[in-house]
Amino acid sequence: MKHYKVKMKLKNILIILGVILSFYSCNKEENILEDPYAGGKEPFGIKLFNDLPDPPSGPPGTEVTFHSEGLVGWNGQFDFFINNELAEVLNVTDSTVTVKVPDKVSSGESSIIMDGQVFFGPRFQVEGNVVVDPNFGLVEGTQGPIYDYIEHSNGYLLVGSFNDIENLNDWWRGFNGMALINSGGQVVEDFNNEMRDMQVGPMGYILSVSRLSNGEMIISGSFNEYNGISGMSGITRINEDGTIDSEEVRVRNPTPENPENGITEAPVFNGGAPDQVIVKSFVTPDDHIIAVGDLSAYGKVDYSRSTAYSLSYNYTDINTVMKLNQDGDLEESYHADAAGANGSVLDAYMEDDGKVVLVGDFTNFDGEAAGGIVRLNHNGDYDQNFKVGSGADGSINSVEYNRVAERVVITGNFNNFNGEPHNGVVVLKENGEIDEEFELREYSGGRPNFAAALDNGRIVLSGNFENYDGITRGGFLILESNGEVQQYFNMAGQFRGEISKVIETTSALDRPALILMGSISRFDDQSVGNIVQIEVQE
Repeated sequence: MKHYKVKMKLKNILIILGVILSFYSCNKEENILEDPYAGGKEPFGIKLFNDLPDPPSGPPGTEVTFHSEGLVGWNGQFDFFINNELAEVLNVTDSTVTVKVPDKVSSGESSIIMDGQVFFGPRFQVEGNVVVDPNFGLVEGTQGPIYDYIEHSNGYLLVGSFNDIENLNDWWRGFNGMALINSGGQVVEDFNNEMRDMQVGPMGYILSVSRLSNGEMIISGSFNEYNGISGMSGITRINEDGTIDSEEVRVRNPTPENPENGITEAPVFNGGAPDQVIVKSFVTPDDHIIAVGDLSAYGKVDYSRSTAYSLSYNYTDINTVMKLNQDGDLEESYHADAAGANGSVLDAYMEDDGKVVLVGDFTNFDGEAAGGIVRLNHNGDYDQNFKVGSGADGSINSVEYNRVAERVVITGNFNNFNGEPHNGVVVLKENGEIDEEFELREYSGGRPNFAAALDNGRIVLSGNFENYDGITRGGFLILESNGEVQQYFNMAGQFRGEISKVIETTSALDRPALILMGSISRFDDQSVGNIVQIEVQE
């Protein structure tokens, strides 16, 4: 009886398994009957090889031969593209296809589209008047963003959030947020050779640099130590050689048996914004310093209450901006008893007369409506004569002022400015009025994140957009002053990153050139380390 029950259990299990297998088999047969490729395209036997075309580069109108296979018989039924722009097909053979480079196009990948199928080929370099300068000294660049610069010692002092340049950092030499290059792009390695505690430069990052009339410099950003000396709060004064301007001061000594603890090295510039970020700082014509950001408190170290290892601060309430003298003392009459911005300050510039223009995502400043942009008078008051009207209907992320062209260019996440349609970029006159000559064309695939006027009035525009005025572009353009694109200035391929500053200079061959710096990983499909020099030939 026991064996019979076991056999019955086994029989039931087999029956269940049989049902499962039968169900699976039926479904399998149904799946076999359904063609998984139903609706797919017939193979055409077409190939576009990655061999370099002949010639590998050329201007618009060039006849270029690409290596291919299987196109004979399909002539007139396929389209050929260079960087997504339609090229005229001139000839097809068993092994080649010859096309004419479009009149409006940037460097990029070739492709064939046949009945909805895409066949990719090699990159074609469109020639024009803008090329990466191969003689510029910086090759590896920096390991981190560059935010600002100042002309210095026949070259440029770069500041930012990098800890190396050209892979030169080693155990005895650091490049933390600051590096000096000559006009040819070579690093000046003996700049700021002073070293304390194995640390050169700031403990943090630098967003801004400017110069006093005596040659000393003001740096600002987010740092509390420089060359191993503490006691600074996002801003300090350094000498022309990059060393900190410091002195010995007396402090409280909780260990009298160690008299050396009663003295510490301190920066001469004593004042700043503890635990806050100074977005920009400027030296005024009378050698005072204006600092801006989301600032709420000024702090000054009280060394009579401090020790060599612990600093004590005296604080004063401020709102958005502050004005300091050369030693860091707060000028309390500047922007006194004012509310400041009700949002973030993201960028700023100073006019020649010392007035400061702030931009950001605020809608109110000192109790008055302000659409992300405001100018302050010499005493810090809201300047109602700045003719920006209602300003932007969204945030303004960057602003660049060109004194030669007398133009201000702003970019941001706005659709209108002073009630007029302006999709993220607007050019202003010095008095704040809109420059009606400039008209930004339609773009897609992303947004501009930087724009600046050159001395000749042209506009450098960059971002993550992929199309401008109906043509595929790689995210970097040099526009005419009216916003139009001239092909010979705009053939560069893929751009990736965000520009913070543009320097107008000349190349080693004495040709007009631009140095682009910021957080840049690619220019014209080439890898770059946050800085690149391009020749811009007329």
